[in-house]
Amino acid sequence: GLEVEFKESYDSLSRSVFETICAFLNRKGGHILLGVTDSGEIVGVNKDSVQSQLDTLNRDMNNPQIISPTFYLATDVVEVDGKMVIYIYVPESS
Repeated sequence: GLEVEFKESYDSLSRSVFETICAFLNRKGGHILLGVTDSGEIVGVNKDSVQSQLDTLNRDMNNPQIISPTFYLATDVVEVDGKMVIYIYVPESS
């Protein structure tokens, strides 16, 4: 949708996650849920890759060679029915 996007992202962040972040930054902001299919089914993120995905996201969003200006994204990891979901809040960019 315009403000909510689901991404499976089981083992690693796909390029489409970063494309969605850029789109949300350039619009009104939005919410991304990693570990959820387009139909809304919770498939989860591999527990062993959660920290790696968060580290990659943090590193890349703070790298001016990748995105300028750099942005801080609020993230949270929640467990739903034994499956890990990564929530990312993307603010509206100035």
